[in-house]
Amino acid sequence: MALTTVSTRSRRGTGVRLAAVLAAGSLTTAVFPPTAHAAASGTWSDTGSLATAREFHTASLLGNGEVLVAGGYNSSAVLTSAELYNPATGTWSRTGSLSTPRYAATSTTLADGRVLVAGGRNGYAGGEQTSTELYNPATGKWSPGASMAYPRAEDLAVRLGDGRVLVAGQRNVAVQGDATPTAEVYDPKQNRWTTTGPTGVSSGCCNPRGVLLPDGRVLTTLGTSSLWTAGGGGPTIFNPATQSWSRLPAAPVFLGDGPQISLLPSGNVLFAGGWESDGWSSTWPTNVVEELNPVTGTWTVRQSTNFTSFYTGQSLTTLADGRALASGGASATDNDEVYDPTTATWSIVGGQNRADATVTLLADGRVLTAGGIAYGSDSGVLGTAQIFQP
Repeated sequence: MALTTVSTRSRRGTGVRLAAVLAAGSLTTAVFPPTAHAAASGTWSDTGSLATAREFHTASLLGNGEVLVAGGYNSSAVLTSAELYNPATGTWSRTGSLSTPRYAATSTTLADGRVLVAGGRNGYAGGEQTSTELYNPATGKWSPGASMAYPRAEDLAVRLGDGRVLVAGQRNVAVQGDATPTAEVYDPKQNRWTTTGPTGVSSGCCNPRGVLLPDGRVLTTLGTSSLWTAGGGGPTIFNPATQSWSRLPAAPVFLGDGPQISLLPSGNVLFAGGWESDGWSSTWPTNVVEELNPVTGTWTVRQSTNFTSFYTGQSLTTLADGRALASGGASATDNDEVYDPTTATWSIVGGQNRADATVTLLADGRVLTAGGIAYGSDSGVLGTAQIFQP
């Protein structure tokens, strides 16, 4: 199964707030009783720092085990620079720069080893792009890719089983809630984009996520919470064979906008966190956790997270051993958590207080997080990086 590393992105600085409408599904669920959160194996440690501090950048695992980060924002400018992380030495080195500054883009490692970076913004408060660029690890250089049909930022990208790439959703920060739920597929062999059938949702926000399912379909979180109702449907499913979309049942317990998702070894998809809003004035996190069987459409409510850090700039990563690491986000604590699907419980692990960073599962099973911003401090955009050892 292809792995796609997608940069974690938040609504911080976009200048928009979206209203959330509480909704509850009508499904019957088995509720896992809360238990104490125990200490778990797994620790964070410092590794080499980036040459350039950045947030909202992209990160991609290369075939040789290195990690490519590109673009982003560093408090004064949108970046074109790119760097390579060597997990064997724990050091960073510069590589070729993007031709266009961009942040909040997507990056996908292609089957031939190149990296596709698509869309993003060239201005901190707007400037969504249709342009794409391709990185060649053999030369360390970028070349232009075909342009998308629609400008996109804060969207999702998933590499399909046949090597093509699905992108979906985008945000226009100039208009509150204006996020057209279009989707298109990139064919790297022909360097061509093709639009898909209608996604079936009327809004593409908020920071949608997508995972490739074992059967080759893609599950996404396109759509706002107001649509995640029993009548409106829940998560969307893309079928590459037919280029069409369908809806699954809504979650029985309100997840909020922007939930994180991760594919578990069982084939279920883990949903965690999100946020609620009263409109323009304030937002607050949720710590709801549910599992979805994408084949049957059945939801199961699980133990909630101990910390409500799933608000902005967060990530959810399936580890090599099948557990899921919840890390980062705007939180008053430095604690992350690990979800064990065999017991459906969360355990606290040492953490790192950063959001808007990238989180990448390395080939050796460790996890790299780089850049971002530390909430609750005056440190600004971060150039530091850390390694999680499960």
